[in-house]
Amino acid sequence: MTSAPTRPAPAVAADEGGLLAGLTRQERDRLAALLAGSSTEDPSGCLHWRGRTNEQGYPILWLGDRYVRVHRLAYELTEGPVLPGLLLDHACHTADRSCPGGRSCLHRRCIRPAHLEPVSDLENVRRGRSPAAVVMRTGYCQRGHLVAGDNLLVRTYPNRRTERRCRICAEAAVARWVARDAERRRQARKAQGPRQPRTVCSQGHPMTEANTYRRPSGATECRTCRAAKPHRRTATASGRVA
Repeated sequence: MTSAPTRPAPAVAADEGGLLAGLTRQERDRLAALLAGSSTEDPSGCLHWRGRTNEQGYPILWLGDRYVRVHRLAYELTEGPVLPGLLLDHACHTADRSCPGGRSCLHRRCIRPAHLEPVSDLENVRRGRSPAAVVMRTGYCQRGHLVAGDNLLVRTYPNRRTERRCRICAEAAVARWVARDAERRRQARKAQGPRQPRTVCSQGHPMTEANTYRRPSGATECRTCRAAKPHRRTATASGRVA
């Protein structure tokens, strides 16, 4: 007779620290009741938070003097504080390969402790759906390019986090952005219509037909200012004008 698989021991710190440090047993019980009353169980087994979320889609709650992530709070209420250097990965999201991830991912709202697993930041990235995660798992980018040698682009962020990217895809993305920006500028100029001719130059001279010089490129210039330029250069060179 085979025994049922046991759940691995949680990565819990030895001391009573974490988000719940300083709370009494009664305060922890009230906090647990609040989480239970503010969440709804999904048919998939997730326990979705119905309250506020941050910009990334993770549930947050005001605790003491700051906002904290509710899924970490729920985990520490049942399993204890997470070891330093680890973060909680939603195992329900990792198992659901149909979920595209991102801010709209409903798994980020899940606060069921059984669906949370303490992992390192590197392991959390490797389990994700991002281009960097695909490169880490397979060695190839999402478009099938081998990410190695000259095609390996390593980007380091201010928080010392590094990201391995496909150079071919990165350069193609920059080219697409440049093309989109050029088209946006072209459409903006088109919407503005033809420029109205200037009536005076920057020095206040009237831009009449007789006082307008047209360059070979089609640009216009004040004849009075144009005639004065050589005299200014000569005067400055001789020291007569400061």
